[in-house]
Amino acid sequence: MRTRIGNPYNEPHGLSCRNIDWVAPPGTSPDALPALLEAQLPGFHLEASRGDAHGFISTSLRPDGSLYVCVTLYDFECSDPQCQLGHPDVAFHQAPQLTAGQLDAMQQATGIHSINLDGTGADIARLRALGFADADVPMRGA
Repeated sequence: MRTRIGNPYNEPHGLSCRNIDWVAPPGTSPDALPALLEAQLPGFHLEASRGDAHGFISTSLRPDGSLYVCVTLYDFECSDPQCQLGHPDVAFHQAPQLTAGQLDAMQQATGIHSINLDGTGADIARLRALGFADADVPMRGA
């Protein structure tokens, strides 16, 4: 699991977020992730469908069937219905800091691929081995 500070997904507010990413094993369903991860983070909302969110989930199915997972957590608040960035019905909330136990629980909930990220310089080679190119989002700020 790797944690980065930044805005690799170009969140429109242009502010930094916490990005926590890892690789789940083949067969992991992207559709199941919100419920699975929110169960590990009581009180967090990772989907905007409820009218508020602490962040969002991005995934990428890899050629070997594994699933790249990135949980992006907001480090800012925006509940202004007049915000010009197109979220009049969704309030963005700053996500609390996660404990080591919560981080581990998220990864354990999806399972762990044999190629995984650990926040070291070796992550670039791991991401390339999964088929990512230098311009792809997981490589930004790696």
